[in-house]
Amino acid sequence: MIIIIKNKTASDIFVSDVGQVFASDSSSTINPTQYPYFASSQEIVPYIVNGSLVVNDTDYDLSPRVGLAILQNNEQVINEYYTLTDDWGILVGNGRILQSHEDNWELDDTGEVDDNPTQEWK
Repeated sequence: MIIIIKNKTASDIFVSDVGQVFASDSSSTINPTQYPYFASSQEIVPYIVNGSLVVNDTDYDLSPRVGLAILQNNEQVINEYYTLTDDWGILVGNGRILQSHEDNWELDDTGEVDDNPTQEWK
């Protein structure tokens, strides 16, 4: 999943525990190699909660709850927001396609992400 963070303020925001400046009124695409740093960042939380920084999944600006869940890889909240349809083999969220079975990513029987699916796709 591509993660974009938007700075909705007129000032630059520096998040020191991830070492990134979010320029005023701009968007930054987060490099996947940085995801673990964002997952453990505590400094970014208040900026997302108060709406200064907004997490975007390339289609929509996400609520603070879902945005933080994606940054922190909170699978319970992510699974509430995104669901897998068995009939078509596509990952959808709020009625839109996010990933297809070709991405080799699905939810297993426990609701956890399974990177090595064994399900036969229809």
